Amino acid sequence: HPRKNQNPLWMPSVTASGHRKATISARCNSYSLKRKLLVDGGRIRVFDTIKNAGEEPVGILVEYSVVTKKPFKECLFSGVDQQTLGELPDLGRSAGANPTMYIRTENGSLGVLAEDNVLRRHFTAAREGNRASFKAEHFGLAAGKNCTLEWTLYPFGEGADYWTFVNRVRTDWGVHYPILGEADYFSVRAQAHLLKDPVALKEYVRKKGLKIAMLMPYLDYDSFDVQTLRLMTRDEYKT
Repeated sequence: HPRKNQNPLWMPSVTASGHRKATISARCNSYSLKRKLLVDGGRIRVFDTIKNAGEEPVGILVEYSVVTKKPFKECLFSGVDQQTLGELPDLGRSAGANPTMYIRTENGSLGVLAEDNVLRRHFTAAREGNRASFKAEHFGLAAGKNCTLEWTLYPFGEGADYWTFVNRVRTDWGVHYPILGEADYFSVRAQAHLLKDPVALKEYVRKKGLKIAMLMPYLDYDSFDVQTLRLMTRDEYKT
């Protein structure tokens, strides 16, 4: 129901389809929201389609919060607590690799996962008391445009931990596969002497345990030769 001073157009309507699907729709002067909820194999998937309903670009502050009656037993953002998150400013810029919140109480826990590229790229999270939130604070839409934000709730009972959540996401994303390695960068300039000595090169690979060598410099991107003061040609690189 609209709060006092809230936009009178904002009158959410709910349509349910059994116990596993529901749609919530609402609109205001600037934009409309259509939320689809889907209960899918122990998780709750949320699809929020936001559409600019006006004739001008609109900026929208997107925030999702989890509030509990009692203080959290544990609260992790991108796998770390808020204090650690504050001490690692670079983590905020790379949170798209792990756009998660994990909240544990005395009765169970809840994992929250941002899934689409917009939410993942803009993912910023914070805790205040028994409230944990993640935001997209720089989200905007051109006139007539829409965007669907996707996020998922993973509820767990007692005995689960953060890695229970992570492994469930890995299963759902289908990323249970090995990454070949060991891998390391190999400079065809700085380590050119090894390329001329097969015995030394073989020993270098053995000591490193290399399975993958990532050649440097990047071809046609960072191939400036500081010795000749010019770009390395492809033929020179190949040699």
